[in-house]
Amino acid sequence: MAHTRNHSQQPFLLGLSLSYLFSLLILVASKAFALSPDEILVVANRNYRGSIEVARYYVARRHIPPSNMVRLWTVRQEAISRARFNKDILRPIRREISRRNGKIKCILLTYGIPLKIVHSAPKKRRHPLVRPKSRHETVKKGKKGATADASVDSELSLCMSGNYTLEGWQPNPFFIALSPKTRAEVKFPKNVIMVSRIDGPTVELAKRIVDLAIKAEQEGLKGIAYFDARYLPPKGKKHFKDMGYGYYDWSIYAASEIVRVSRLFKVIVDSKPTLFKEGSCPRAALYCGWYSLGHYVDAFSWVAGAIGYHIASSELTTLKAKNSQVWCKRMLEDGITVTLGPVREPYIQAFPIPHIFFGLLVNTNLTVAECYWQSIPVTSWQMVLIGDPLYRPFLARTKNIH
Repeated sequence: MAHTRNHSQQPFLLGLSLSYLFSLLILVASKAFALSPDEILVVANRNYRGSIEVARYYVARRHIPPSNMVRLWTVRQEAISRARFNKDILRPIRREISRRNGKIKCILLTYGIPLKIVHSAPKKRRHPLVRPKSRHETVKKGKKGATADASVDSELSLCMSGNYTLEGWQPNPFFIALSPKTRAEVKFPKNVIMVSRIDGPTVELAKRIVDLAIKAEQEGLKGIAYFDARYLPPKGKKHFKDMGYGYYDWSIYAASEIVRVSRLFKVIVDSKPTLFKEGSCPRAALYCGWYSLGHYVDAFSWVAGAIGYHIASSELTTLKAKNSQVWCKRMLEDGITVTLGPVREPYIQAFPIPHIFFGLLVNTNLTVAECYWQSIPVTSWQMVLIGDPLYRPFLARTKNIH
């Protein structure tokens, strides 16, 4: 992502103005998914100590029907082969969802479920559980480094989708910023299911994610919003030909403006190429920024319910490696409630669009899972959302700046 600045993948979203975005947000809010506890399938690994404990904890705290908890037996490692993924995870989850006749809208993976799929078969191999039938694929990864590897979470979103190629990514039909032309031309996977994860370096930290989300819902998410751009703000009307670095940097500025207009938070924007300095971001409630590859900068003291992500290539390669400094792991250790990141090189176009993600957060009452899945362009790829999928950060909404 950061090293190659590869822009070979053409965009498939609208160049959104902020006024158009707010219109979209109102429309989306009126058609909210309204995710409920009985629509979540909670998945645990019987072969990983603490996994069932975390799953039961979530089921109890969020009043999930006990019958919606599934206990799998799979590997203890964070990486899993494609064959084991199909056998241990994909097929059992597919059966469980089929049994519930379309009731499940979200899969929640818990502590101990592997993070990433390592694909060892030929690149052109088709999905082994469906008929090998070719399909039109408009959005795909460039020729260099094409891969069928993916995060477990992102691949599971297509568990009920039928036939699709494993190479590269698939367009996400939940993504709200598609042009009408593209939506008409692109063949989308069917029956896509949202996926989220309650996970972390320890059982205690995984449980804390749930506790902090509920605490923030009860008391209101209060604090400061921090946005860390890399370049100076674009002057005048800026047109972007692709979803490259300039677009995402503009999107960070746009996100900061949307949050500022909401009057929910004090907003601080750093437009210097350097990152926020260590210890410089007290009471952090929201965050988006870049770039310190694989090395967390301890700038933040996170409030209960804090939501943030760092745009870099490998910030969720592990949650368990003891000395790892990747951003997702370290942010969870420091107390963030919701974060997201890639398990390997995703290319920048695979990250959620910042102004859409944060715009949905502050202007609707959607859950975190719904905001994420409507702001990420692709699936069957590298991203993972860590957080309580039912978390609504502004359930106890206040109009004052904190």
